[in-house]
Amino acid sequence: MSFNSEQEKFWATTYANDYIKKNCEFDHNLGSEAWGNMLQKTKGDVRNYLECGCNIGRNITQIKLAFPEAKPSVIEISEPAFNFVTAHHEFTNAYNVAILNSNFEKE
Repeated sequence: MSFNSEQEKFWATTYANDYIKKNCEFDHNLGSEAWGNMLQKTKGDVRNYLECGCNIGRNITQIKLAFPEAKPSVIEISEPAFNFVTAHHEFTNAYNVAILNSNFEKE
């Protein structure tokens, strides 16, 4: 994978595994409640969403608890994080690339 910047290289390689470890411990019920509160004005009408830089999918887990029918898609630059999140969740679309290099169409 080629990188456009040192920051992309850092997130994809240097810091990838440390960030995964750091994100593994979290209160998903509390997170789900927070996402539900943040998105309450949608009145539950969230059908699909795209998370850019999802890492291991902590937000995906919480949004699924708050909006179980919504269909997620993700973009993640780190191969270890991408492999982790795609092993634990089903996605409409999943891209293991830098956000600026992603090629997706609005559905």
